[in-house]
Amino acid sequence: MHFHEIQQILDFFAETNEMHIHKMVFDLQEQWPVRRSRFWCLMYSKAIPEMILQGWPKCQVCQQVGNVMPFDAIWHDEHEQELEWDQDELAVYFDSRFGRDIRVLLPQHQAPTVLHSWSNVLRACPCGCRDAAFSQYRLLQGGARGFGIVSAKTQRLRHLHAEEGALLCTVPLTYQFPTSMRAALCLLGQIAAPMQVLWIQSQFVAHLQESFWLTSQLQPLALLHQYKHGLLQQRL
Repeated sequence: MHFHEIQQILDFFAETNEMHIHKMVFDLQEQWPVRRSRFWCLMYSKAIPEMILQGWPKCQVCQQVGNVMPFDAIWHDEHEQELEWDQDELAVYFDSRFGRDIRVLLPQHQAPTVLHSWSNVLRACPCGCRDAAFSQYRLLQGGARGFGIVSAKTQRLRHLHAEEGALLCTVPLTYQFPTSMRAALCLLGQIAAPMQVLWIQSQFVAHLQESFWLTSQLQPLALLHQYKHGLLQQRL
């Protein structure tokens, strides 16, 4: 929302193509215990009646990580070993010069935003966007962003497993992740949270049905609750 030139381009595109345009910023943490504030832009033909895009209400139940993610999960040895913080990560994450973010996630916390670099600050990025670690200058300026948990298996600090990260990002656990756990975390840091996608799309589909069929059985808030219930069932 702060990039005015991009906003002007979006407005120009919508006007040129005779489209309605709606912009909204809303945060995943209002429904799920992880910060993920994202800008959304919905455009659709002016042949369709205009709708009002609503933000979602605040959930009073899923406000702590422990409400949605187990902290006693034990994973395969190779996954535990890959995710364990090495000596460089331990040194940087507990050095206040590199930021004062939450480093060790506890059940009563809300998780920080999951970022693309989250498990690869001190090494090349698995996606190929960086072929080396962030420089010390960059880390001192912007902080070393990342957090982990205490492994229930080894009692050592490690990054989240891909399935733990998936739960925080509202990705169904049926998703097939890359073999590398750190590559999977890199992927999760890039996604649009499916729960946020569901909220936008369900409103739009309900609007289409009401506009052309005069009625809709879709209730976005009910769909949201069903989706959250499905994630919690998968967690079990």
